[in-house]
Amino acid sequence: MRYVKRELDNQAIGLLPLLLFMFMDNYFTYWQAYLLGSAFCLISLYVMQRRWHDRAYQFMLLPTASTLLLYALFLLSKLKPVLFSYSPLITELLLVVSLAVAGFTRKRALRRVRDAGFPPYKRTMMITSLNEFYLLAQVVQSLYTLHLFILLVYRILPESMHEPHVTHFLYRELDFLIGFLVLVGEQIRLRLMEGRLKKEMWLPVLNDEGKVIGCIPRTVSRSLPKKYFHPV
Repeated sequence: MRYVKRELDNQAIGLLPLLLFMFMDNYFTYWQAYLLGSAFCLISLYVMQRRWHDRAYQFMLLPTASTLLLYALFLLSKLKPVLFSYSPLITELLLVVSLAVAGFTRKRALRRVRDAGFPPYKRTMMITSLNEFYLLAQVVQSLYTLHLFILLVYRILPESMHEPHVTHFLYRELDFLIGFLVLVGEQIRLRLMEGRLKKEMWLPVLNDEGKVIGCIPRTVSRSLPKKYFHPV
């Protein structure tokens, strides 16, 4: 059970560097906000690599780092007026692209973990974390794609229908609010899931040679009779 609890880490935490960048972009220049977000992202990657690699897997940090890296290409180009006005919009678009690319790696990543020869508990932890990441990536990608579509519709409306407060909220605040709600919602979902898992009876799973290779809930074993073998 302690391994299961370790698996239930909030993958949305990996969005924090990007959320920091989006939030600071409302109060500082995009250069200053980018440096703060990038520094926090580098620190998070370092901590994950050095201290958390055997306990938690924050895969969401990878598309976050990719988004910040792609944003650096805009900083090096002659697009300062565009960044000044549409920095949050560009950040969202790059995040959606990064998450879409990450989605194509799901089968390959899971297959590599299964074939890597890790201990059973570590393999289970990594596969669970990967599944949580890809599930959350789809949710985040869908929400930000919807936000970009709303901005497009709002953009083509007549100028007389544009309200300054609504424009500022849609372009400068809603992106951060979406990420924050995803973070909170994912934490609540994991706490509810953890509460249900505590009530489960976990059974060891044996391979053909009689060795323990993992564990599953009793309800899963009963729903799939004769698929899993348990010690008597």
